[in-house]
Amino acid sequence: MTDPTVVESTMIHRVLRYAVSRGLDTGPLLADTGFTAAEVSNRDLLFPLAKAMALFDAVAEALHDPALGLSMAKVVAPTDYGLVGLLWDHHPTLDAALDALAHYYTAFLAGAEMRVLREAGRTRLVHRFLHEHRGLDYLRQESLASVYLNAVKASVTHWTPMAVTFRQQPVDPRPFLDVFGVMPTFGASDDALIIDPIHLTRDNPRADPELLNHLLEAAETHLVKRRNASGTQSRVLLLRGCSADLTSGMVHRGSDTLALTTKERELLVYLADHMNQVVTHEAIERDVWGIGKSVISHAPAVAIRRLRQKIEPQGPKPVNLVTVFGEGWKLVVPESS
Repeated sequence: MTDPTVVESTMIHRVLRYAVSRGLDTGPLLADTGFTAAEVSNRDLLFPLAKAMALFDAVAEALHDPALGLSMAKVVAPTDYGLVGLLWDHHPTLDAALDALAHYYTAFLAGAEMRVLREAGRTRLVHRFLHEHRGLDYLRQESLASVYLNAVKASVTHWTPMAVTFRQQPVDPRPFLDVFGVMPTFGASDDALIIDPIHLTRDNPRADPELLNHLLEAAETHLVKRRNASGTQSRVLLLRGCSADLTSGMVHRGSDTLALTTKERELLVYLADHMNQVVTHEAIERDVWGIGKSVISHAPAVAIRRLRQKIEPQGPKPVNLVTVFGEGWKLVVPESS
């Protein structure tokens, strides 16, 4: 199956800047991996992940650096990772920043997943790709190393992870030990950073709620554009008075076009997967928000209300997303949809 994952030009420029800083002539590397000068200069283009990883692999071979991803992570700034990088600096805690990072990383990269798993006495940041490509090991290295290095930078004191694991086959562990402060485990089932939760709960003195809200809005807008530009086949849901593109997150209602936020789109996809069935508050908390029974949240009800504002036609009561009193909600979809 073809990998649908596409990446932004920031990834291409990041590795090219590093290659130039190490004295490489990037022209032959670009030509060998199928990039044209026009493509590289166009900041709005998206590139297949496989093509980007071929460039990473070519740079690593030219530099004889099996730890290219670590080398890059040590010298690049958060701004080099685009909006995802900027989101780091302004959350109230590192714990909240990790959640945002995992959410948007997974949303931006169709064939990748980043999850925050909170377990007894430890927090695991798990990083996965659905498809394998030559050179992908370097992106795995860079992703975990950049998360760790920026987390330490945002902390009051220096700390090391409890453990770090990589899917890749063993290489010289010394560069990994130098970056993470612990010996890596190679050949693991997942790339993962295991952290003592105590390091993630300290207040962030640089937190700026107003700026963070602007960044989150920009990320949502960018995500809609990215879905549209990726060429992903749309899944359209026909409702009374509107249609919703579950892939792009766009709702067409009469002459209006409304954009769903990421969480609204995820909620609507979940409801569409259970169309014409009653879905409980508990099920939405568990399957959409990832919240366990021990946590009480009003987030689903708030999201339902906002979603209705976009998918319901004018009228005294909802007809598409109805409340089943005492049980939950039901997305009413005609059989032809």
